[in-house]
Amino acid sequence: GAPADKPAADWSFHRVPLGDATESLVPPVRLVAFFMSRQSFTRLPAATIALDDITAIGPGSAEIVIEGFEETVPWVVLPNEGGVPDRLQRSSEAARSGGLGLTYSWDEPFTSVPRGIIIPPGPYPLPAIGGPTYQVGESVRPKVNGQLVPITVAGLINYFPTVNPASQPLLMVSLEDLRQYLKRIPRGIYRPPEHLWLGLDPGADREAVIEDVKERMSFLMSLRDRDREVDVARRDPLAGGGWNGLTLLGMFTVTVAVVLTLALHGVAAVRTGRVDLIVAQTLGFSRFQLTASLALERAMVAVVGIGVGSGVGLWMGRLVLGYLDITPRGRPVIPPMIPIVEDWVAGSVVVGLVVATLLAFGFVVVAARRLHAPEVLRIGE
Repeated sequence: GAPADKPAADWSFHRVPLGDATESLVPPVRLVAFFMSRQSFTRLPAATIALDDITAIGPGSAEIVIEGFEETVPWVVLPNEGGVPDRLQRSSEAARSGGLGLTYSWDEPFTSVPRGIIIPPGPYPLPAIGGPTYQVGESVRPKVNGQLVPITVAGLINYFPTVNPASQPLLMVSLEDLRQYLKRIPRGIYRPPEHLWLGLDPGADREAVIEDVKERMSFLMSLRDRDREVDVARRDPLAGGGWNGLTLLGMFTVTVAVVLTLALHGVAAVRTGRVDLIVAQTLGFSRFQLTASLALERAMVAVVGIGVGSGVGLWMGRLVLGYLDITPRGRPVIPPMIPIVEDWVAGSVVVGLVVATLLAFGFVVVAARRLHAPEVLRIGE
């Protein structure tokens, strides 16, 4: 019961069923968080409440006080979305029984985010390493999966792989500390990271580790070896980076130009030989036969053009690159330069030319089917 100086009428006992929440838990179960929703406090824009004697009611209606706030348990308030943080104080005035209780106060009205108290599983706020846009000791509250996470910047860095900290905010926290914190807060959802960086010991077998990681990865994931990329950059400064993008842009431009050229040439050929096409159609050629004859002509042009162009292009490329096989003083390079052809680049060029030929053939077929036999035969040219 309540002490003599604290009448029972001043206290309200709120009973909340846990439902199926405890069935998936493995005993022993302990209280690590206590929070309130907007539905319960929607008419209290600013208030102070006292908390004491949190009780668990078992199957046999046995009541056990699991938290009386008598021990020095490090309860802290959850961060709220407003500018004024909630307040928490342990005092004797907040006690229903015993010597101590908790006073929980808030100044800003409740929102959709639950408010309450938790026992942090580790350091609180979470220490983090931030980019140059932060300052050491600065407190921030970024949202992680929709939930506020209190963070204190403990150190700074200027560079990080795949991220430019100078242009966008960067915070790095312990993955385990973040996972444990999200498990305790309401609606806390932990999603595995999308990128991982692995650092190997100096004596580790790099190739063996890479093969082991690849075996454990799914086909939707990719692996990048920093040392291999550095080696490629040293051997070929033009490899990777923006040059791959420029290569793809050049191939796309060439494909568009080839499509326009072949389409114009094919349509002009159809207009020139329209009398022959109409006469052949009048003599009994079906549309399929006429289309097949046009396809055969385009295929011959494509095979000869792509074959001759590939051979001449390789020969001209090796001839031009041969002039680069000298030092700045004009002497031969030792060892000599060996020109090579990237398979994916050559294959992409051939595929682009084939696609351009097919698209141009589509224009030719459309132009041939738009010919009107009476009009062509009447004009006769």
